Amino acid sequence: MDDASGSRTSTGGTGGTGGTGGWRRAAGGGLRFLLGAVACLGSVGVLLWWLFSAAVTWSVDPTDTAGFETYLNVASVWAVVAGVVGLWGAAARWPDGRGNGLAWPAWWDLGLLLAVLWPVQLLIVAGLFATKARDRARWLRAGVLLTGAAALVAGSAWGVLSYEAEQPWTPSSPTDPAVTGTWAGPDGELLELRAGGDFLGRLSEQSAPTTGRWKVTDSYDWGMALTLTLSGGGSDQLVVYGALTPSTLCRPTGPDWCDTALHRRA
Repeated sequence: MDDASGSRTSTGGTGGTGGTGGWRRAAGGGLRFLLGAVACLGSVGVLLWWLFSAAVTWSVDPTDTAGFETYLNVASVWAVVAGVVGLWGAAARWPDGRGNGLAWPAWWDLGLLLAVLWPVQLLIVAGLFATKARDRARWLRAGVLLTGAAALVAGSAWGVLSYEAEQPWTPSSPTDPAVTGTWAGPDGELLELRAGGDFLGRLSEQSAPTTGRWKVTDSYDWGMALTLTLSGGGSDQLVVYGALTPSTLCRPTGPDWCDTALHRRA
């Protein structure tokens, strides 16, 4: 009886443990499926969005620059890579018992969702390689780490500076000297803004040089407008972009915003 009772107790204990283990396996499988779905759908979604944006012109770059757009394209590539690597890592580690298959897709899903911060992620990946790959040559690990640090500095500068170049400029006064200098456009436009409020310019390829006065106003919701008052009468307006320092004068005319963009002449 004692043996039978002990046997029943043991069986009951085993059944309880097996039940808990079953729930854990089920929960782990569900979580793996969820993380894998995020990686798959995220990667496919980024690819479809990139193809759609490349095929359809639905917006106009207000500053006539491609710096921040290119930065975002690199982020899209990184997002797809993160999703694919996460799926591969989970598939490679779970079946052969090297892990539960959760860590890789979890970390790389986070990388996919935060792909816009790809310079930071490159440094993290380089640091993990330098730390974990003890069997690799020291020079290789140091080189990868230095490359990651360089990518962080260069990529962050690229993202920040290209983003600020597309933001409206805020002047300190109507004749803020930060906007002074020589500006040139793609079709022969030339504008020299002088300190004190005078300007000399050719506003189109066919027009003769003209003079007048300039000042910065707030005529447009898109940004501060540089108002040119011509000596012979009439006026023209250009919107100023570049949050830290003026980098683009945008003419808000034509069917699209910023058909003509003037940039500083080197």
